[in-house]
Amino acid sequence: MLLYAFGDSLTYGYDIPASGWLQRLQRAHPAWEIRNFGACGAPLYFILKAAARELAQHTPDLVFLMGGLNDICIAAENNRNIARELADQLTAALAAYRLPLLIGAPPVPDRVAVYHGWLTLPALPVAQQATADYGALLCERFGDRVLDFRRLIPPDETDDGVHPNIRGYARMAEYALPYFEQAAKAANEAETKPAADDGTNEKRTDTSLS
Repeated sequence: MLLYAFGDSLTYGYDIPASGWLQRLQRAHPAWEIRNFGACGAPLYFILKAAARELAQHTPDLVFLMGGLNDICIAAENNRNIARELADQLTAALAAYRLPLLIGAPPVPDRVAVYHGWLTLPALPVAQQATADYGALLCERFGDRVLDFRRLIPPDETDDGVHPNIRGYARMAEYALPYFEQAAKAANEAETKPAADDGTNEKRTDTSLS
């Protein structure tokens, strides 16, 4: 299975990139090819642009996309509609794609985020509510395609209130594993299914758009 993952630092594996949750999945399944396009600090529009650029040239077996938490941390205090605006932005962008897709609902920030400078004290409850509301909208719109990380990480599994520590990333990997295994199974079945248009049984290996 070829997987393209787009996102921010939570996808990249902030602070411990060799032990991030996607990296753990890659080690658990060496036959998978996971290309991690996560970029620390990326807002949602940047993530969507990166996805559009790559998916215009390649057709992976599965796309994972998670973003919006940077937008929320920056704007939540001054924009009470940020959750719906982000969900609308993501929904509109993904309407153009017909690839198998999984979407991440990011973890809700913990109060420790204030002490590490990710949020101000007045912004904390607003950001927490906005993140919860954003995830709820994603679950409502995309159903079982959503990996709901909102309440997955307990306070003792994040060192800065935003990013998981090594235990938190392990928890994310464990939670995500069945989603990705199901996608890999579907991709394998699609590859081995005889082509209906030309009558051959040749497996499709080219992942580039013609």
